[in-house]
Amino acid sequence: MKKLFILLVSSLFTLPLLAQIPNPSFENWDTINNYCNGWYSLNDAFGASNTTRETISTDGNYSIGLQSVNIPGFGIAPGLATTGELNTLTNSIEGGYATNERPDSLIGYIRETNLSGDTSSALVIVTHHGTTSQEIGRGGIYFTGTTTGFRRFSFPIDYTSTLSTDTILIILTAGSLQSTSAGSKVYFDQLSFKTSYGVGINNINKQNIQIFQLDNQLVIENIADNSTLRLVDINGNILSQNETTINTNTYSNGMYFLQVSNPSYETFTKKVIIQH
Repeated sequence: MKKLFILLVSSLFTLPLLAQIPNPSFENWDTINNYCNGWYSLNDAFGASNTTRETISTDGNYSIGLQSVNIPGFGIAPGLATTGELNTLTNSIEGGYATNERPDSLIGYIRETNLSGDTSSALVIVTHHGTTSQEIGRGGIYFTGTTTGFRRFSFPIDYTSTLSTDTILIILTAGSLQSTSAGSKVYFDQLSFKTSYGVGINNINKQNIQIFQLDNQLVIENIADNSTLRLVDINGNILSQNETTINTNTYSNGMYFLQVSNPSYETFTKKVIIQH
């Protein structure tokens, strides 16, 4: 069975513009072709039907529904919506929308039904274009549960450079980008960027979580009661659940994410760098 392997790259934009997230509430659709205006999906690439206009919403008339499906002749593919475009020759998501924004975090709402062991996600990549294309910021969050209604999520965007922004690529998925299961479905709605990280975040992060690496252990402190913890790798694989002391002997050096859900079902992530 083929899998959809996605490489996250950005193509060149020469005229950066100040622009907001296109169609952030998913209200505008080409209903003839079932396309969500401003967003690219596998409907466009393969004539699939796993990106749908849904009549449930947190505000307004619609949300976007994504579902992992089996595409005949191709294999199991995740539900996908992106502000970039899928290059079917390289199976790469390229581009994004041109902007000068330098957001600190992405906030949105999700309703999810993830199959056991499957992982849905939201990812933001910020890019500067000079003589070569250079990623300057990235953030993401993984979803593994099931909810009966919409819940708020948020995550920070971490920057590695002070260079200006030219392009922002947003990728939303139902199921892993290397999905092996068909049937996970998520609904996204009301996306927005915050330019001062902490607005709307601190009220769920008052516990001031601290993360330390001591020898070959990751120690997590200041966790609120009844919180759920998941340590995931960059591919969304769950490595640890509800542990505040994690043995990292078998983990490779690199970036991981600590996903925290508080009792009111709001979720945020913290980036974790493991270095032996």
